[in-house]
Amino acid sequence: MGSGFALDMISRLKQNQSLRVKTDFSTLKKAYLNNASKQGIDYKKATKRELFLIRQKIITQKRKEGQQQIWIYCITVVITVIMIVSSILLIRISFF
Repeated sequence: MGSGFALDMISRLKQNQSLRVKTDFSTLKKAYLNNASKQGIDYKKATKRELFLIRQKIITQKRKEGQQQIWIYCITVVITVIMIVSSILLIRISFF
């Protein structure tokens, strides 16, 4: 009856111990590439031209996202100012 609990405890201790083992990126990369090659996965290497095009695409995308964020911030500031001014005017009107 109690053996199931003991086995569960032992397996949890092993799992916790495996979590404490430090692995660096190179070890993980080697293990990943080793398993990928066993499964027949081969990754294509990009040429310098393709890397340049990818880099340019990412830069333009980031620039476009930055401009969108600036517009959103500007619209938010305008809406906030309008709300503050209208609340101030409503308070002045209600006192008169």
